[in-house]
Amino acid sequence: PTLLNQASQFVRGTWITVGPGIRRCFPWVAVLLPAIALARLIYEHAVNIPFLDDWMFVQMDSRVASGELTWRDFFIVQMEHRMAFVRAVVMLCHWWFPTNYTVMMGVSWLMLAGTAWNVFVLLRRTTGEKFPFFWHVMVLCSLVIFSPVQYQIVLWAMMFQVAAPAFFLSTSMVV
Repeated sequence: PTLLNQASQFVRGTWITVGPGIRRCFPWVAVLLPAIALARLIYEHAVNIPFLDDWMFVQMDSRVASGELTWRDFFIVQMEHRMAFVRAVVMLCHWWFPTNYTVMMGVSWLMLAGTAWNVFVLLRRTTGEKFPFFWHVMVLCSLVIFSPVQYQIVLWAMMFQVAAPAFFLSTSMVV
């Protein structure tokens, strides 16, 4: 117990000696750091090559290049059934950024960021408090949402579909 008390006093003393600006910024940095780290992972390791199921969408790229992409391509059955939302996002990405699969990796990250924002809003509404009250919980949420395990989602272009349910569920709870 005395060692724990000494450690607690040291941390409290150190925290007090740190300026109020750093104390005010630290919680935000702790919450945003996992998101920044995952974005950096995408930037450093993104490869603009179709991977596994992405190959079924290569046909869309060739149709975009020839100016023949139509709404029929949205409804055409490919290897297996896909959600309409996923196919719509893929089609729009192929339409606006032909042959650039890294854009869909950005869609994954944006959905994860949207989920984190929704969790922030829900925590604020649930507690009725401001950020300094629940920042500890938000750091844990940020670590879970932007976990290093998410590299499997963000580095596989069409896997934004895995982040979509959490994003839409949390958005519907916010609304």
